[in-house]
Amino acid sequence: MGKEIRGVLLLLLTTMLWGCSFVAQRQSVDTVDAFTFNTGRMVSAFLTLLIVVLIRQAYIKRTCSELAGCSQNAASSRRTLIIGGLLCGLALFGGVACMQLGIMTTSAGKTGFITALYIIEVPLFYVVIGHKPRKVLWLCVALAIVGLWLLAVQPGTSFALQKGEVILLIGSVFFALQIMLIDHFVSKTDPLLLTLIEFAVGAVLFPICMFIFEEPTWSAFISEIIPILYAGVLSSAAGFTLQTIAQKDVDPTVASLIMSLEGVFAVIGAWIILREHMAARELLGCALMFAAIIITQLPESGHQQ
Repeated sequence: MGKEIRGVLLLLLTTMLWGCSFVAQRQSVDTVDAFTFNTGRMVSAFLTLLIVVLIRQAYIKRTCSELAGCSQNAASSRRTLIIGGLLCGLALFGGVACMQLGIMTTSAGKTGFITALYIIEVPLFYVVIGHKPRKVLWLCVALAIVGLWLLAVQPGTSFALQKGEVILLIGSVFFALQIMLIDHFVSKTDPLLLTLIEFAVGAVLFPICMFIFEEPTWSAFISEIIPILYAGVLSSAAGFTLQTIAQKDVDPTVASLIMSLEGVFAVIGAWIILREHMAARELLGCALMFAAIIITQLPESGHQQ
């Protein structure tokens, strides 16, 4: 139970970083285009984590040179690490790219709601491949869906399936796959190196999309360097690394529920930083989502940890 609680707390910290990043990105949207913003975000995330990995590797190398018989097992899993990092990176890129493309023709509320549908897709995908989540998790998923609806979707909103909504649905599948891929590979590889390769994929693909679909300018990029660095260093380098580490000890369905709190912390961050109003409907939605997370941590009758 101790490791699981630690993982839950790390994921909560991750969602706080992600939620505040949404506020930072919202402040930059009128100046920097989406792929340009994400290029700066992924490149800075990759470079930040690369520095951390190099420092750690130097320490490990020095320690190994001082100890007889130091294990070299890490080299034997290099192929698994590369495959896992590439797959996780492609899934993350697909999710973020679809989210940015979908929001161009869809409201922010609908974008947040549809994207976070990975909270129900993850347990459904696990059922398909033969793994059955705990029964209580279905109740938590239902609570979270209702809470997310109240939080993100305004009354009278139409959900006719237009092009933007379809793109966002595809993006939510990519995010669900990213969560499941991390769950699969994190126990077989080094979490830091896995995340580093994941960022490397985005640091290559987002610039390509930037030059194809946008006309970036250096002056606009520099004018928003603080939000970009926040999103890259804290939200991405710290946030996604914490996600990977935490998922070693947290059920992937529970992890997806916790990560959906990104929207809650985005609203709270906008309330604190941007002085945006929080309606009673939004407060109720936040309460339901937090309740869903708390219920996941309650022991089932007769269940021993």
